[in-house]
Amino acid sequence: NAIGTITYHAMATLGACNSFTRTPVTLTINPSPANATICIVQPNLCGPATGSITIVSPVGDGYQYSINNGTSYQSSTLFDNLQAGSVTGILVKDNNTCVSSSVDCSNSDCTPPPASTDRQAAPASNDGQTTRVSAVKNSTIVAYPNPFTENVKFEINVAEEGDALLEVFNMFGQKVQTVFQGHVKSGASTFDLNISGSSQSNYIYRLTIGGKQITGKLFKVNY
Repeated sequence: NAIGTITYHAMATLGACNSFTRTPVTLTINPSPANATICIVQPNLCGPATGSITIVSPVGDGYQYSINNGTSYQSSTLFDNLQAGSVTGILVKDNNTCVSSSVDCSNSDCTPPPASTDRQAAPASNDGQTTRVSAVKNSTIVAYPNPFTENVKFEINVAEEGDALLEVFNMFGQKVQTVFQGHVKSGASTFDLNISGSSQSNYIYRLTIGGKQITGKLFKVNY
């Protein structure tokens, strides 16, 4: 059950003699990634018609995630537009192709991470706005209206001025638009986005500032 790099010697008998050779062999044993910690959003009276699963941990470069017990994997931590009963087993695979044990939907925990982490999510307000709070820089971003039809406004509030990048991606991880890239002053700033002529209904926005990232979801209503 040891984890790490082990060097051992293989012995081979030569003919009828007792002489042997020792050949050093190095074996590296990698640990399996930790089981996924997940947050599930289920359809409800005031929410979307389908659900979503967000992998809370482990996250980082090299990890891939599966919600169908390893049939397919993706690098994004968000699985959206999920029909009821479509999740069979949630796995995490690292860049050594080691796979965690499977967890199911009963492990959902949407408790915000502690204040010492890089990001902390505040609950969505009753009017559908989504706010994400950076615990380190005490920065906020609000997208409204959310859900939206064609136009959405972002309001960011930062404690310290710096370079900022605000981008919107579709659920395949493809960038839809760079909303803003440049220098922002401390305090509040607003930016507008128009997404028309698209049948897609779910998007991810990402604000990068001060070396930290704040993300949230956008829901588009198509009539």
